[in-house]
Amino acid sequence: RDYKTTSGAKSASYTLETPTVSYVNTSTTSAEFTLAANGTSDKFVYYVTDANGKSIVAPNQTTSDTVSVKSLGACKAYRFYAAQKTAVGTGDYKRVSFRALPAKVKGVKASRTKTGIKVAFTGQSDASGYDVYRGISEYATYTKITSLDGADSNSYIDMGVKYGTTYYY
Repeated sequence: RDYKTTSGAKSASYTLETPTVSYVNTSTTSAEFTLAANGTSDKFVYYVTDANGKSIVAPNQTTSDTVSVKSLGACKAYRFYAAQKTAVGTGDYKRVSFRALPAKVKGVKASRTKTGIKVAFTGQSDASGYDVYRGISEYATYTKITSLDGADSNSYIDMGVKYGTTYYY
């Protein structure tokens, strides 16, 4: 007699998680995305569309964890798609909606003058102007106090201040 032992079939699937994606605006026409693999992937596939689905950046493959997207229309809505890729296949795409907005100004400094508080900062070459906001505590609601026109307008003297009060800009 022959005796056979059989067991039921076992199944397994190979799936790739969607990557973690974050971004920062680097100018009014560009953004930089940071990609983080969730699993064993060492490559990513990405592409960009406008809000209507029209291709802006064709699908690209990269092993880098950062992707810069340039030549975008200022303040327009876009979608960035990224997926993990291995030799076995490509995972599901993660979608991130974004707008190409100005990056935050850098080097903000406030100093007392004879007539008020001078607020100065490092501007951006592609900015068309700036709005200056003031608050009375770091995490309070800030109120817009002026608009500065032009990329070279990177300082303002706030004359609407009271002696002995701390302000945040």
